[in-house]
Amino acid sequence: MGADGARRALFDRWVADIEAEFQKVTDIESEIGEIRKEFDAKSKPSDVYLKLIAKVSEGKDSFLAIIGFLSELLAATNLNNGQ
Repeated sequence: MGADGARRALFDRWVADIEAEFQKVTDIESEIGEIRKEFDAKSKPSDVYLKLIAKVSEGKDSFLAIIGFLSELLAATNLNNGQ
């Protein structure tokens, strides 16, 4: 595989990783919506709150991963453009 092929493979991996993390965020968002409904069901608020915070933390981890992938992609793009 030549240099262009290697760069393309790396780019494709970043895109796939970013898409996977965004899917995790979408799934977490749906789960948070379901947890939020528990407040309306008169569940114990402190238990629901703890579940909600735990789920939001998972989303934070995915967003941090996305930022890392985008930073790598930007650095590689700038390097390849001589910047």
